[in-house]
Amino acid sequence: MRLYSLFFCEVIFQVLRFGFQLGLAKSIIITAWPFAVSGLLGSVMISTDIFIIGLLRSAQEVGYYSAVDKIIQFLYAPSLILATSSFPIFAKLAGTDDAKISQVFRRLLQIILFFLIPITLGGVIIAPRLVRLAFGNGYTGAIFPLQILLFTLSFRFVSILLTNIVFAYNKQRTLIFYTVLSITLNIIFDLAFIPKFGLAGSAFATLLAHIIGGLYLWSK
Repeated sequence: MRLYSLFFCEVIFQVLRFGFQLGLAKSIIITAWPFAVSGLLGSVMISTDIFIIGLLRSAQEVGYYSAVDKIIQFLYAPSLILATSSFPIFAKLAGTDDAKISQVFRRLLQIILFFLIPITLGGVIIAPRLVRLAFGNGYTGAIFPLQILLFTLSFRFVSILLTNIVFAYNKQRTLIFYTVLSITLNIIFDLAFIPKFGLAGSAFATLLAHIIGGLYLWSK
């Protein structure tokens, strides 16, 4: 903790030493926040699921879905690494070589789906064992929602690539609409599906919101 504090103080010192431009910082935040929010969209939607489940269902089901959340968030984490690593490529090519951007995107898409489709299908098969191993036999209610949410992985990673391209072309309004659309649809579908289908309905609501949001980004 002491080492972390010293590092933090050093960062602050260097910022003050070389100057801090409030106007530039504000410009960066205004420009980049839609990208940041869309990058965390999967986490936001599952957190929304948990909140609505808490309003409409039992505390036990909140516990089940929270367990699912831990596994899915771990699987979502590489998408942020992908966002960080692929954005400079798209930013460099945007507006100068559109054909190359299309080529790079398709290649990355092939690689991602090559790995994610088997991982998703394998995850669905081992989900019962995984849940019991991680949380115990008392969490069998988390198995089916986890199996549904595993199908969001491919849409999640593809949406990250599309988000990078949209942001590289400085189309933040598209990202704002995409984020609002996905979260709004997730809430509507949650309210429609959770009372009748429980946790499975909530997981399917998130999957459906991912699909529709991804199709919107694809169209752009």
